[in-house]
Amino acid sequence: MPFYPNILKVVLFGPQNTGKTTLCEALAKHYNTTYAQEFSRQYAKEHNVLDETTILPIAKGQLELENKAITKAKRLVFFDTNLLETKVYAQLYYNKTEPELETLLSQRIYDLYLLPEVKTPWLNDGIRDLPNHRNEHYNIFKSVLGQKKADFCELFGSFSSRFAQAKQIIDKKLNQREL
Repeated sequence: MPFYPNILKVVLFGPQNTGKTTLCEALAKHYNTTYAQEFSRQYAKEHNVLDETTILPIAKGQLELENKAITKAKRLVFFDTNLLETKVYAQLYYNKTEPELETLLSQRIYDLYLLPEVKTPWLNDGIRDLPNHRNEHYNIFKSVLGQKKADFCELFGSFSSRFAQAKQIIDKKLNQREL
């Protein structure tokens, strides 16, 4: 993905079933811009498998969705996951790090990560699993962002509260870019 310095790149990041997709779609609609969906969900539905052999195909599919979204973006773009999340899940599920995934990740620059707290009720959709590990995973995701020294913000409360928090942070970032 070219750097696109004039486009603010915002990632919804964190454990399963925390409202990332809903928030991503709502924010994209509010800002009248594009977003990239989570490719792993699409992949799992089409191929009925997620295992260690699917890490790289999922990563490459995610990049393709991101590239399409960013080329159509207006001032900012949202990602309903990214390669860093793929890396975290590869480590959680398979205790595996793919060198090619690391290389692809090093070529990506994201401006802001939004990390919603684990508050939403668990929804078994046939793809999500590990409902009893969400708080533990939240802490892992937060730690990864800290280690990466990523610019991130935790989002708390109801959906409307999370939306307002995200909007406030994004508006501030957009205003800083315009100065």
